[in-house]
Amino acid sequence: MKYDLVIWGATSFVGQLVAERMVNKYGEHLKGRIAFAGRDIKKLRALKTKLKYNADLLVGDAGDESFIFDLVKQTKLVISTVGPYALYGENMVRACAELGRDYCDLTGEPQWIRHMLEKYEAVAKANKARIIHCCGFDSVPSDMGVYYLQSKCLKLFKEPCTEIRYQFRKSKGGISGGTYASLLNAIESIKANKADARKFKTPYALILDQPEGLPFQKSVSGIALNRPGKGFLAPFVMASINTKVVHRTHYLMQFKWGKSFLYDESMFMGTGIKGLIKSTMTTFGLAGFMLMASFGPTRQILKSFMLPKPGEGPNDDVIKAGFFNVRLIGKMKSGKRVELTVFGKGDPGYGSTCKMITEISMELLETSRVDSGTGFLTPASALKSEGLKRLEEKAGIQFRFITLE
Repeated sequence: MKYDLVIWGATSFVGQLVAERMVNKYGEHLKGRIAFAGRDIKKLRALKTKLKYNADLLVGDAGDESFIFDLVKQTKLVISTVGPYALYGENMVRACAELGRDYCDLTGEPQWIRHMLEKYEAVAKANKARIIHCCGFDSVPSDMGVYYLQSKCLKLFKEPCTEIRYQFRKSKGGISGGTYASLLNAIESIKANKADARKFKTPYALILDQPEGLPFQKSVSGIALNRPGKGFLAPFVMASINTKVVHRTHYLMQFKWGKSFLYDESMFMGTGIKGLIKSTMTTFGLAGFMLMASFGPTRQILKSFMLPKPGEGPNDDVIKAGFFNVRLIGKMKSGKRVELTVFGKGDPGYGSTCKMITEISMELLETSRVDSGTGFLTPASALKSEGLKRLEEKAGIQFRFITLE
């Protein structure tokens, strides 16, 4: 094959960050084996000039099937940053599945992932393709964090956690127009399809052949007390995708942690009256946004006047100065409690995300299909302990484990 990897959507807001990261870290190692792809030749040439890197440029449209298949035939792996994926992503996934290529993306759109599974999971397995969605802030800290915590508990205590609660603690960064566009499109899609709405009430939505007896999963849907600790919680908007990815990982690992395993996500808002006020404001603010996003006229107001446009996002200073801090609290059947802090440097949605997908892609290129498996995988199920090690050493992700009692 001509290329090791093609960055599809290289001139999108996050695509440029991924291209820059890939060139700076692996440009010499993969010299002549990286291509930038998109629909605007002028923007691609400008990116090539900016990065001072002699990458081949592939120009075409997401809706052009012959172009997409020709692109995929030339490469081992595709990194896709072209969203909303529900609008522009299917042809690329189909081509990778049918041609047996590897694929990574940054989608946070569970309804689209479900549709891709229904259409192409069997095809991907038959052709030994590896399709990995959610390779950025959604859902790597959740997925790899749970895998890390469970692996540690099995090693130290010979038992897994029966319950893990993820709490988003602190972050600094911004959100791009492309991210908002994907979120609004997901809400619109689910509202228009009642069958989708029913499917996505469960965190098991990315398991097509669900076994009987899986437990009802709790979720933080409003102002809540942090039990058994102190403070207040609020809903976490990314829980809708992260919980589904974690449970798919568990399914792909043949329910290694037990079919009664529970997992939920929330935002920790602090203690005392300040924590209660923040929890209240966050809960009602999120509810207001979701309400506006649920109806055509108000959704259009959000798009036109209140949210950044696709291609717009935080500046370089915000991206570099950003960080995220999340905490996973686990409880075992024996009563032992453990905690894992996951910390990342760089704006979570961009500075840290571009590091995550770069390293996941490189690890995938270096990992055999025997070790990772094939089909529609998750970051944790595909990369396991080697992926954790790489994220720590090369993506600035820190995992800090402690025993609480």
